[in-house]
Amino acid sequence: MIFIVFARHSSTCSSATAGTLKQLDPQVVAERRLEFIAHGCGELTNNTFASHSAFLHALRTWGIRTNPLGQTCGSIHAVWSRIQEFENERNDLPYAVDGVVIKVDRYDHQESLGSTSRFPRWCIAYKYAAEQAITKLIQVDWQVGKTGKLTPRATMEPVFVAGTTVRHASLHNLGEVIRKDIRVGDTVVIEKAGEIIPQVVRVILDKRDKETPPIVPPDVCPECSSKVESEHDSTGKETGRYCTNAE
Repeated sequence: MIFIVFARHSSTCSSATAGTLKQLDPQVVAERRLEFIAHGCGELTNNTFASHSAFLHALRTWGIRTNPLGQTCGSIHAVWSRIQEFENERNDLPYAVDGVVIKVDRYDHQESLGSTSRFPRWCIAYKYAAEQAITKLIQVDWQVGKTGKLTPRATMEPVFVAGTTVRHASLHNLGEVIRKDIRVGDTVVIEKAGEIIPQVVRVILDKRDKETPPIVPPDVCPECSSKVESEHDSTGKETGRYCTNAE
């Protein structure tokens, strides 16, 4: 079976494109210089192409740009070799790439494999490990969500990761703060979950001041000063806190 491998643009690229297309000012859109590159064929009527690589070749002869990084592989072993090679190559590209997409090349094979209700069985994405960065946690604030749950939010020394400068990150909930033993003043490793949402992955304990105290969650709601209730897991460990004010 023959496979074809493409670079997979990161969510940052997709978000930037979507935001540009929603602009009401055409001058702003023009300044961003979006370009079209064909990756797929959509629905074809009276398809005369035997494979996806043949279809892409035809597009290029018609003057339609295709992904120049696409590569046809003769076996799954060649696919894996290409994935490993491209992990380093992607760092030299002028745009963000977070993985590759592997497709079965022949259209009759694609048709035989079919699709589920959610995705085709002849195509799969391989994502590389998220880019990480090291910074220092300088403050934790508690925010109240619409369910009344108190969520800790980290403020850190600004650091560049996955295409943007990050200063804030979600700590998710009190249970995660306790499990990862996160403390104000810690040196932490961060990454973007799904290439979008910054989060603290772990603490570098070797760089912690031994006198750094644990984070103490609030006893009253930071928004309305109402009493808060604790939530516990099956082992009795506290996992979160909620504001008791129904309003």
